[in-house]
Amino acid sequence: MVRGEDEVAKLFEEVRRAVLEAADPRQAVSRAWRPVVTPSHLLCVGKAALAMGRGAMDGLNADGSPPKRTLVLCPHAMTGAPEVLELKGDGGDGFELFGCDHPLPTARNVEAAKRVAAWVAQIPATETLVSCVSGGGSAYLTLPVEGVPLEELVALTKALQASGADIRELNAVRKHVEQLKGGRLGQGCACSARVYVLSDVIGDRLDVIASGPFAPDQSTYREALETLTRYGLRDVSASITRHLEAGARGDVPETPKHAREVGAGRIEHEVVAGNDAAVDAACAALESAGVKVVQTRRRVEGAAAEVGISLAHDMSRDGAGEGDRAWVVGGEWVVEARGAGGKGGPSQELALAWAAHSAGFDGCHAMAFSTDGVDGPTDAAGAEVSSRTQMELAQAGCHAEEALRDHDSHAALGRVGGLVKTGPTGTNVNHIVVGVKLSGHSGLLGGGRAQE
Repeated sequence: MVRGEDEVAKLFEEVRRAVLEAADPRQAVSRAWRPVVTPSHLLCVGKAALAMGRGAMDGLNADGSPPKRTLVLCPHAMTGAPEVLELKGDGGDGFELFGCDHPLPTARNVEAAKRVAAWVAQIPATETLVSCVSGGGSAYLTLPVEGVPLEELVALTKALQASGADIRELNAVRKHVEQLKGGRLGQGCACSARVYVLSDVIGDRLDVIASGPFAPDQSTYREALETLTRYGLRDVSASITRHLEAGARGDVPETPKHAREVGAGRIEHEVVAGNDAAVDAACAALESAGVKVVQTRRRVEGAAAEVGISLAHDMSRDGAGEGDRAWVVGGEWVVEARGAGGKGGPSQELALAWAAHSAGFDGCHAMAFSTDGVDGPTDAAGAEVSSRTQMELAQAGCHAEEALRDHDSHAALGRVGGLVKTGPTGTNVNHIVVGVKLSGHSGLLGGGRAQE
């Protein structure tokens, strides 16, 4: 039985550890590895590029055929990590490393993307490209079409994110104003390719993860243009709107729609881990700690605050029961923050909304966690809250509903010590939320006591 705040905090830490172990990129690639029999080249792109690269290198070395060349696009902050030296030692002639930025692309991302395009085009048709792709890859492979300035693409990306556009809508636009997304990198590949994917997209859609550089694209110019119209953003970038209008008229070639159009049909994908594995790991960690999981929800999407409120309502309707009980939710939610001046991320906003709607319900706790360790434009991975958090906020001179309205969850939760900070984890399989109700607590504060 879990007793007290300290034990709840330890339980949540164990859940986070289990989730990150399930999403460990190196082990995930190793589990999925299939031998390569031809000379190979290794390309790793995304937040988990270094760890996935180590997993691929383990497999290639075990096959007795280390790569002839290795190219890595990883987070700029990780270019000095120990894994870089390990990869460089085994990476063949001409090992290349590019540090890139996320979530918004910079000039260094464009230079890295240009190098990727040229590098892939040099691989002979008789050899094999092994590629490891993970979250962040879409930003890292930014290469605007001619006539679209990077700064306009960045401005539109910001506007779409602030408007609450989901990842599919955002990527549909980017795939149609860039040169490597939507299967176009695969179009430039003469060789066969094996692509290992760490999924940061609900449903593990290959055409959406990292904007599908090697996968056929299901979106169209017309859909991308409709996205701008839906959010009232056609005036943000004249060059992008013109290009999408030309594509919708058929004046610009569409992205490839069939596997045979990408790498001559010789590209294979393998999803090595995703959000479902994270949910399973969270449930297993809770059960092993003696906490009964009474509800599991998977592939949940929508506004972060609404997901938090829904979880709070589910937990409040649960009556007294024997033993500690838990609710686990996995998915991808967003903060619809147009015009707001606050700061936060989806996990923090979800936690704050949960706290605002769980006020007074005895013995309830929740943790919301972004698995990459970076929740929105903050230094927090998420937050831990309880049914007393709203009261603690009020005592600190902060009103939860006002903070939610201003999308200022980071400052609010920071005032009551609710933020969880892990630093970048090197992986990304979306978000996990865990709600826990301690045994013997069923009603309003004061109406129940924990069993002794």
